[in-house]
Amino acid sequence: MTKSIILLLVISAGISAYLKARQDAMWSWSSFAKTVLCLLVIGGTIGFLGVWIGRLLGPECALVTTIGIVAGIVVGVAVLTVWMRGKKGRSRG
Repeated sequence: MTKSIILLLVISAGISAYLKARQDAMWSWSSFAKTVLCLLVIGGTIGFLGVWIGRLLGPECALVTTIGIVAGIVVGVAVLTVWMRGKKGRSRG
């Protein structure tokens, strides 16, 4: 039941963001596709490295591995955000 509620919240947030972007004339299917592709690459890379480093360090370093994974995700999403925001700025001005 909880998963269904979370899924509905995520879907409603996505629809809301889509409608706001369309209203502000900022929506682009190509930017959406690039973002999804980049997120898949970030997720796959961080997942692979997390498993590899986790096996290398062992279970006693699970906290270090988890912190590294979270830090990698934060850095990857921040870089993606700056990159996509820069593309938007160049196309408008």
